[in-house]
Amino acid sequence: MLDIKTLENWLWEAACKIRGPIDAPKYKDYILPLIFLKRLSDVFEEEVSKLAEEYGNRKTAEELVENDHSIVWFYLPKIFRTSIIIISIMFSSFYFTSQAQTDGSTSKNDTIARVTGIGGIFFLSDDPQSLKEWYGKNLGLEIDAYGSVFEFRNANRPDEVNYLRWSPFDKKSDYLLPSKKEFMVNYRVQNLDLLVQKLKANGVTLLDSIEMYEYGKFVHILDIEGNKIELWEAIDSVLTKMGGKTTK
Repeated sequence: MLDIKTLENWLWEAACKIRGPIDAPKYKDYILPLIFLKRLSDVFEEEVSKLAEEYGNRKTAEELVENDHSIVWFYLPKIFRTSIIIISIMFSSFYFTSQAQTDGSTSKNDTIARVTGIGGIFFLSDDPQSLKEWYGKNLGLEIDAYGSVFEFRNANRPDEVNYLRWSPFDKKSDYLLPSKKEFMVNYRVQNLDLLVQKLKANGVTLLDSIEMYEYGKFVHILDIEGNKIELWEAIDSVLTKMGGKTTK
């Protein structure tokens, strides 16, 4: 039986593939108008189908509607009907993907399931608050409630801002368990779903399932020495919108 979590993962993966290089939070600007048009198209098709039953065939019903728009609740031009919308989506996906490849904003490796950088450094501390204050005072880190966020530019896409989280945890914290080490590294990855499949096939220990948040997807694993690793497929634009001071 299909559970909600599996369905969510499938839908998320499908949306990511369809949107191509378009940033996830901005995708709603494209998809919501299409959903609205799809609904209008469905209602229009229902009315035409009723007329087809009344007049005996579809062709006659369509001709009547084209000649007299008032016989339906509202008239929808052919360009906005479902079949045209589907073709438009296919063309748009092809266009945006082609543009990204042409202008160099997306590298050839962007679909490969792999680590692309460091996303966070987490470690245990006897006194996290004092330690954060020390780093702020002596090393100039911009400190927040959790530590500090480092801001940097993506090497392949210089216009894109990325982030790295630095956070000390109280020694009593269980956040790094089941690892017995006093640190955990967060690695930024791309195509996390495919990467998890690869890790499973290689017999890597997965500690949980992929979890989705507004700012990305996460999963935790153990390496061969028992180090806990956090994998993060980031949506950095959400963090940018959240604002806040960063170390840069």
